[in-house]
Amino acid sequence: MLSVTKIDTSLMQWGIAAKAALLVAVILLATQLFANQAGVDNLHLALSSCLGVIAAGLSENNDFYQRRWQTLLLQTFCFALASLSVTLLFPYPTLFYIGLVGSSYLFVMLGNKGLKYATIGFCSLIIAVYTMFGYSDFENPWLQPLYLILGSFAYLLLSFIWDSLVPAQSLNQSLRSLYGTLARYQLRKARLFDKQWHGASLNHELALLDKAIAEQLATVRQLLYVQQRRGKLAKQSEQQSSFLRAQLLHERMGSSHFSFLAPDPNTDVQLDQQVKQLLVNTARHLNQISSQPLQDNDRKALEEQLTEINQYLEHKNLESLHGYQFLSQNMSILIELMAAKPTFPEQHTEFTPLNKLGTKQWLRMLVDFKKPASHHSMRMAALMGIGYAAVAYYPGQESFWLLLTILLLLKPDYSQTKQRLAERVIGTLVGAVLASVLAIFDPQHWFILCLFPIFAWLFFLFFKASYGLSVVFITLFVSLSLQLNPIAFSEGLVVRIVATLIGAFLVAFTARFVLSHWQKEKSLGLSQNVLISYRVYLFETLSHYTSEHQSEERRFRYARFNARQSFAVFLDHIEKMKREPSTKQGNITGLYLLSGHFNSLNAHVSALAVHRSVVGDQSSMALINDISEQFSNCFVQLEDQLLLQAIDRPKDLAAAALIRKQLRQLLPKLHLQQQVLIYQLELIVTDLEALNQHFYRHSL
Repeated sequence: MLSVTKIDTSLMQWGIAAKAALLVAVILLATQLFANQAGVDNLHLALSSCLGVIAAGLSENNDFYQRRWQTLLLQTFCFALASLSVTLLFPYPTLFYIGLVGSSYLFVMLGNKGLKYATIGFCSLIIAVYTMFGYSDFENPWLQPLYLILGSFAYLLLSFIWDSLVPAQSLNQSLRSLYGTLARYQLRKARLFDKQWHGASLNHELALLDKAIAEQLATVRQLLYVQQRRGKLAKQSEQQSSFLRAQLLHERMGSSHFSFLAPDPNTDVQLDQQVKQLLVNTARHLNQISSQPLQDNDRKALEEQLTEINQYLEHKNLESLHGYQFLSQNMSILIELMAAKPTFPEQHTEFTPLNKLGTKQWLRMLVDFKKPASHHSMRMAALMGIGYAAVAYYPGQESFWLLLTILLLLKPDYSQTKQRLAERVIGTLVGAVLASVLAIFDPQHWFILCLFPIFAWLFFLFFKASYGLSVVFITLFVSLSLQLNPIAFSEGLVVRIVATLIGAFLVAFTARFVLSHWQKEKSLGLSQNVLISYRVYLFETLSHYTSEHQSEERRFRYARFNARQSFAVFLDHIEKMKREPSTKQGNITGLYLLSGHFNSLNAHVSALAVHRSVVGDQSSMALINDISEQFSNCFVQLEDQLLLQAIDRPKDLAAAALIRKQLRQLLPKLHLQQQVLIYQLELIVTDLEALNQHFYRHSL
């Protein structure tokens, strides 16, 4: 549905929107100024250049500025190949059909190489459809590809110049968005101290926000990597410090335990309100520290609130309030992190790519039709071929709207297709109706030309913030570009509506029944990934208790990062499964329960990490090493348990009882401040036993 009430302003693409609108305005203005000096149809050529700008703007992503010359050459080559091949083969329907099907497969498969390749391949197909739209408008059809390519090339040059002037614009915007999400997460945490809070629903909200933070951390990390590779970012830059501080803040905020955050009915209401207000105030300041630390007066105000809480806890001195004492310690360090710029080891500040698909691997994948990676490309190629066959029965530029609908609607999995289906269809219909209504009044060309930069700006501005709204504006843009020589209202409107509905039906049928892969097929593997990443995170954390180095070195950061990412992917998997047909969903209830167990384990391992400190004597260190080994055994047993049939799964974790025995041996060896280690490890053992019982009762 089209909704203006759910627009996330942090997702608005101000930079891309401004560049696209500026270029569209310059191209159209130049056309009008020099119209009398040229012997060609300047307006149609100018609009072709504008469509090239739109396609190039859609291809911009986090990897866009990495190896800029490669980006420029690759995109120009792919756009030229797509547009020129359409122009060359269009008069020969059979050859054109073969070329369309083959190029659709190749361009979609290009996405397996990475994000940059995916967007360039997708936008190359858009350029191809744009070429089909305008083929009959020119006496010399070879002029259109030239101007489409010139428009896209102009956008590339402007983007590279823009990036040279403000190289960290996208990075800074992403950091602001990240800290905004951290603030919302902290606000939700504050609700835990309301007496009437609903545990299940609020914990699920917190898990989804945790997922959003993990995804934004991954985005910022990729931007940092790109900037470092280009030499635009020092190893100890402000942006990198802000990113690493966000990781620490996320770990601190996520380490609060549901066991003591659930308010005790016997707790003084005043204490709960004080803690809640402190969390709310820190959330307000989190929105402001993406680029600069907390100001001294704001820090003092937060510390005064924390002092009042500590005084209350000292006065009561009740064992039931120990959880609040741990929270107070955590908040003290969190405020310190907000106020000071953290420092990190120089040798651990350079980023490396998380994954990379080599050219040889991609070429092998290209001819392996059995792998799921090629199935989406096969579906797209087949559907584009069917769409062209349908278009052949109704020749004319308007009928190619069917191919554009197919291209924009069909996504790799069912949930993505379904999510965008209504937005695209409704947005396209609304835009087509508005454009046709406008054509009835036969407005002056100069008025329509003034609308193009506005529509381009609004399309890119809302592309991520409100997709349905952006579809309305791009439909208006494309429709009006075809209506400058007005066609009949009824013909234009009917053809677009019919093409959109037919395309939507074909896409819905294909997504549901043709080479479909359902989320339930991934449940087992994603659950294993979460367990493996948590095992590594716990191992790296415990190793710090027996080492003199508790710094944010790279191996520990990667372990924490991967743990957060694997849980985010798991939650995204469940959300996608909800949008699939009920007969294909599998055990979605069991997965929801499992996400709760994973979330609890994540919080407890995070708490163990934030309180890490060196344990004094050698015997304690040796015991902790043994405990770490037993925890690894527990995780391995859980991973194996996933692969067994329900009847063969063990009811109990063999190593859990041994860990508890070792914890009782470790307790007297620790100082009072170090005994939080025992508390945390007991909670983790309980989490692992709960997971064991869950796997015994539920099949994935």
